[in-house]
Order: sequence, then C-alpha cells, then structure tokens
Amino acid sequence: MSLKINCFEIEQPIGTLYVGYMKHHELLKLIDVDTRKLVTELEVYMGIQRDRDKTRIKQIAKFIASADSTFPTSIVLNLKSEDITKKYDKESMNLFVNDNKIVFKVLDGQHRLYSFLEAEEVPIYELPVTIIIDADLETQAHLFTKINLNQTKVNKSLSLDLFEYSKTMSPYKVAHEVTKTLNNSKGPFYKKIKMLGKSDSALKDEFITQAAIVKGVLEFISRNPMDDTNLIKKSSYKKYASSVKRDYKIVFQEEYLLEKFDLISQFFYDYFSIISKKWPNAWGNTNFILSKTTGYEAFLRAIKNYIKDNYDNKDEIIKYDYLKSLIDKVDIAENDFKNINYSSGGVGQSSLYKDIMSFWKD
Repeated sequence: MSLKINCFEIEQPIGTLYVGYMKHHELLKLIDVDTRKLVTELEVYMGIQRDRDKTRIKQIAKFIASADSTFPTSIVLNLKSEDITKKYDKESMNLFVNDNKIVFKVLDGQHRLYSFLEAEEVPIYELPVTIIIDADLETQAHLFTKINLNQTKVNKSLSLDLFEYSKTMSPYKVAHEVTKTLNNSKGPFYKKIKMLGKSDSALKDEFITQAAIVKGVLEFISRNPMDDTNLIKKSSYKKYASSVKRDYKIVFQEEYLLEKFDLISQFFYDYFSIISKKWPNAWGNTNFILSKTTGYEAFLRAIKNYIKDNYDNKDEIIKYDYLKSLIDKVDIAENDFKNINYSSGGVGQSSLYKDIMSFWKD
C-alpha cells in the first residue's frame, strides 16, 4: 500500500528536498512516536540525549485544541529511498511512500507531533513537512544542529507586546494594557519598563521587563490565562464572563470580568508608588533588588495573599491609605534590599515575602 504526498521538489546545496503537507493522523502512523524510547539513532551518533519535555508537550497539546491554533513551520523528516513506492512525478507533484511501516525519522518537530497524542478534540490538521531522502547520520546531525542551535528564542516581552494588536480582551491583552499604562503614567514605572524585553538605548533607566509585570498582573485576574483566552475566542468575552466560575483566590477576577480595567491599573500604580516613596534610594537602583523581579514579585505575592485572607474587606484594602498603612508596617531598612540578603530567583523572593508577611500579622 502507498500513501500519496502532494509536494514540490526544490534544490538546495544540501540536496533535493520535497516540501508538502500531510494530515497529522497519517504522519503519526509513519513515525516512531514511542515516547518511552528516549534515545534515537541520531542522538547516539551525536553523543546527546534529549528527554521528551512532558510539560512542553502538554502545553502544545492544549494549544492544538484552542480556537486559533496553527503550525505554519515544517516538520523535517528523513525518508529512505527504499520506502518510496513510486518515483516522484513532477507533473502531478506527488510522492508515494510505503504506508504500512515506520518510514520517517523526525529531525525536527518531535514535540509538536507527540502533542497530538495528548490533545483532546483534535481537528484535522494538515501539517507542512519537508522531506529529505537518504540523509546519512552525518547529514542528519548537520541539519539537527543548524535547526536547533541557530534558532533565536523569541523574547517573551516581545511576544506579549504583540497583544497590542489583539481585539479580544483576553487576560494577556488586559495585562499588557495595564503594563503599558504603568509605563506611560508618571509614577513608579514611568518609562522604566523594558516593553520589548531589552533596554532602549535612549532609556537607560529601564529596570524591569514587560514579561515580569504581565506575569504579576495575570496572577491577579486569571487562574489559567491560556484556557480563558481560548474560551473567549471560542465564544465571546461577554459569554465567557457570564459563565466562568468565580474564584475569590484570583483577587481581581471579578474586576476583570466586569471590565474594570482602570481599577486594576490604579491598584498597581498606587501600591508601587507607596513602595517607591518609602524606599526612594532603592527603587529604580539596579544595586538593589526592590524594583527588580525579586522585589516586585515578593511584594505582589504578599498583598495578593493578604487580600485573599481578608477578602471581605478587599474594597477597603485596595484603597491608597490602607495600602500605605500596610507598607508603613514593613520595617526593612533600605540598605537591606540587596542580593546578599535576598538573592535573585525563587529563594530570594520567598525570603522577602516571608519577611513582609511577618509585619502584617495581627
């Protein structure tokens, strides 16, 4: 039996390639998708071992089931000529391959393919594929390194900035808008946020990334931003807002659902204005951790948990004077906001969070 693959033939320095498309379920039958087999022939040859990233696979699987999922880039495959059942026909642009055995070695795109096995409600996907014939291990290794080692990872802040063009008020869109408001409003974050993830040569005083700010905002408005975004796109914002289960642990979920975005922005503005005024020499100073991700996340985690513990009084807590009374209780010397006391990363954030909360105990 043979499977027909519609594709066109192209010539490159490495040799002849066939670029076409295949339905995902047809391709899965012809590749080795045994995720327990962690080491491939290519990896043995190259002296490497790449574990399948289960978390990444699950994330992609959720994306596959989303309303606007897409995979525009090619799955790169190696095919042995002995598994070609009929010579490529340039007129019909068809390649015929054996369809009753494993015929393809996947050089790039394993995680995308494995994700289809995890996904629920998978639509019929036509996946772009690039097929190379009879590539020996040396050539496969060359392709592998060119594809994987020369890739530039997309900056997370840059990706988030693209929500500027989104018409859907998803959690990501709202978090981006809050971040943009903070960056453009004269206050603690005025022109201090690296909106594209790196410093602007004209704005050397930027001290925190958009990705960091957005992460904090998202934790206040959504338990699962990706799922919520997908639900909104599949129906509408109003239908989503009327049907989603309320969760007081997401302290500004109700405000988000009622489109009180200005209130969310005002809270972040007020809270960090108070912090910046209490420790003015540490705020915005890269020699201190106060306005870096370590300080930002620790203070946000503290106020979020304080509000959760006193949820019935939330409307009062988020007012400027109440927030100021809380920060006034935090008896940490300005000079203590340094890496020697609170190291970068989770350990330092957790330590600072515990210190803050110790001053808010009744």
